[in-house]
Amino acid sequence: MHTANYRTATNGAGEVGQYPLSTETLDFTQDQIRQLHELSRIVGYNRPWVLYSPSMEDEGILLYADELITIEVLEDALENDTEYSICLREKKVDIQTPDDVYKAARTYKTAYVAPKGTAGAIGLVMSRDSNNIHSEGFYTLAQLAHLNTAQDTWEVSNDTGKLILTSNDLDFEWLGRKILFTATHNAPNVPMSLDELDNAYLTTRLLDQSTKSFLQELETRHGVRYRRVFKHPDDHTDRGEEKYPNINAYGWECLPNQVIGSCKIDINPYVSKSTVSWQKGVLQSVTLTPQGSGLLLSAAQHPMMDVNKARIEISFLHHGYGTLHAATFLRDFMQPYGRHIYLGFDGSKMTRTESIIVSVISL
Repeated sequence: MHTANYRTATNGAGEVGQYPLSTETLDFTQDQIRQLHELSRIVGYNRPWVLYSPSMEDEGILLYADELITIEVLEDALENDTEYSICLREKKVDIQTPDDVYKAARTYKTAYVAPKGTAGAIGLVMSRDSNNIHSEGFYTLAQLAHLNTAQDTWEVSNDTGKLILTSNDLDFEWLGRKILFTATHNAPNVPMSLDELDNAYLTTRLLDQSTKSFLQELETRHGVRYRRVFKHPDDHTDRGEEKYPNINAYGWECLPNQVIGSCKIDINPYVSKSTVSWQKGVLQSVTLTPQGSGLLLSAAQHPMMDVNKARIEISFLHHGYGTLHAATFLRDFMQPYGRHIYLGFDGSKMTRTESIIVSVISL
């Protein structure tokens, strides 16, 4: 930054406080102000962006064409959720001295909110309520800072906390990354179990140029990912077309080809003595029960334990010396779906305990 030493500069006679006032001095000062305005270039965006909303009592701030512009106080109350035009106004002011008048010596540029369709408008803004506007599809600086830095904890087993996973009415507090936790057994109505929700990461972001349509992605502490996309019916282009024709909206779904649960089973020639360990994901609390010529695996209720949502894979730890093979296994989810897997095999030729890994893979 350039600095003018108004109070300390000395003249030829060694006097201080004699800094010459001139148009050159004023230009020097104004150049510093222009340099501050150059900071707006870091945004790299030249459409109108409301950084701070005006109200009926206070002015706002608009970023437009690399320039910060004051938004005039609202003259009238606004209609809720309504588009308005944002317009520019320039006013030239004379300066009068005892000896002369300097025409158009100063130029004041301001922005103001006007009814949609006003001639000369530079863009549109949306009212949040009767006393507040925003640039639709863009964050305020406070929201942007929150989005990039927030990693709050969020309780999802109380009625208010559940809304972040179940409601389509976006709250800007949801934006960013949250670490979820469950304080009670009051589960939200989602495909994820309470065990999966505990210490999961939830990321929420708006779809481009929207303040109502959003995408959420949840990653459990075991790395399983779920996603949902909501497209608000009000999101259309200026010509009334759907704004996101290439994006499908859907409720919570598990992303495909993920190991959502696994366990190790040591199969004993005496099937009733078989044991289970290494329980993860949807097979976290699985138990074994001999049934016919096989084993019934019973886990906690989970919507992904369904033949329409997942498949079962078997892998072996005996490296080829055992008598059991994947092709000889019958494996399937048992109806009613949600809890049980049946493993059928011929153990009559077994001479030793053989270990398998049972994995549940999302479709």
